[in-house]
Amino acid sequence: MEEVQRWYEENVSGQLSMKAVIILFLAGISFSLQAQHTANLDFYAGTWTYVNTQTGEEFVLKLRKTIEHRGSRECLVGAYTYKKNGKIVTDCMEQFSKTQSVYTMPILASNSSKNPSDVNPNWLWMFVDDYGKFCPNGAVKSTTSNSLEIVSSVSPQKIRWILKNDVGDEYLEDEAPPMEFSIPVDMILTKQPENLLKEVDTKPADTKPTDTKPIDSKQPIDDKKNLLKPIEIP
Repeated sequence: MEEVQRWYEENVSGQLSMKAVIILFLAGISFSLQAQHTANLDFYAGTWTYVNTQTGEEFVLKLRKTIEHRGSRECLVGAYTYKKNGKIVTDCMEQFSKTQSVYTMPILASNSSKNPSDVNPNWLWMFVDDYGKFCPNGAVKSTTSNSLEIVSSVSPQKIRWILKNDVGDEYLEDEAPPMEFSIPVDMILTKQPENLLKEVDTKPADTKPTDTKPIDSKQPIDDKKNLLKPIEIP
């Protein structure tokens, strides 16, 4: 563990919390020893929308299935756009089609487990980067205690999106993210037919982002994203 501490101080101090580095370290050990199983990821892949006419909110979520970089574990990656009263509040959709590590995508989700009987096809754990909120050190707010769960598996297919702040004192003073989110924390999304996908892709944005910082292309790589359910470390 002293080697992990030294590596942290030399390489990622100020970018990742020490707890996150320990999670990554333990995850690497676990992945090297045991295979991971998933189920029903195809159901979640696609375009999902949430529209609330009373509050003027619109949320578009895109998910696609891919393979984690070691080539043997399936997962979902994604991106989103959030509008309120016709104006973009938070938008990271441009990253959806980019070729990049699954660990730097705005959303990483799976239900992977070493034991097939433990895989829940109706539920995913989910890591989410909130591009409308930033830590004091400039890093994008990232949370790991989030989930997606199936509400309806028949047409119209629906899932529930739930965001939660991570609990614990693992953050350094300049790392602690704000408690609030810039995107909805609890909503029901409806899957859109494939023939609407091109319309969503080609429709121009009606305004430029407001009230948020621009996406920093030089943001530190969020290596705490791994394909294990968050590990609780006292």
